[in-house]
Amino acid sequence: MAGRWQTEETKVQIRKHLSEFIKRETVLCIAGLLAVVSAFFVPPDGCIFGRHDCNRCIRSAEEAIGDQRP
Repeated sequence: MAGRWQTEETKVQIRKHLSEFIKRETVLCIAGLLAVVSAFFVPPDGCIFGRHDCNRCIRSAEEAIGDQRP
């Protein structure tokens, strides 16, 4: 049994708004869908759940920037 707010008119309005959003934000919708799909194909490594080493990230960024300096 459907609730009061789940009338056929409401369902049509939701579909219409969703369709309009997908048409307006096509790239965003595709990117979000691909992100969800890729999450199932790429296994997480052990570092994701451990302590994040910020110093290593900063050094990597500094090295990358340093390589671009004249």
